[in-house]
Amino acid sequence: MRKSKANKIKEIKKKLNDISIELNTEKTIVAQKNSNILKLNAKFSGLNDQMSKLETVNDKSVTISDHALLRYVERVRKVDVDAIRIELISKLNPMFQTLGDGTYHIKDNLKIIIRNGNAVTLIDKSERMYDA
Repeated sequence: MRKSKANKIKEIKKKLNDISIELNTEKTIVAQKNSNILKLNAKFSGLNDQMSKLETVNDKSVTISDHALLRYVERVRKVDVDAIRIELISKLNPMFQTLGDGTYHIKDNLKIIIRNGNAVTLIDKSERMYDA
């Protein structure tokens, strides 16, 4: 026997309600996790700042983190860092896919070192090179 249209509608509405409840529960969990992540990031940053202050010798000279320098170059000097990243990836990927980690010549005297699939430094080939 076929279910009546009203029964089908009732059944679908119940499923929709159940899914809605489950979805809202998951959204609440995600919101709580995001809140925890923000709190942990704040704690981490605070401890990192404390560590930096403790490690800094008692002088009034400011230091610049690599992150701040990168943002300055990106935002003040208007250098398109993402375009540079894409350029490097397009040059390195074919070599990395074939050879894996190592030291690769990329331009003139410049070589880049890749460890665990991550480009970690760029060196002048006239500088002393260490195992990659």
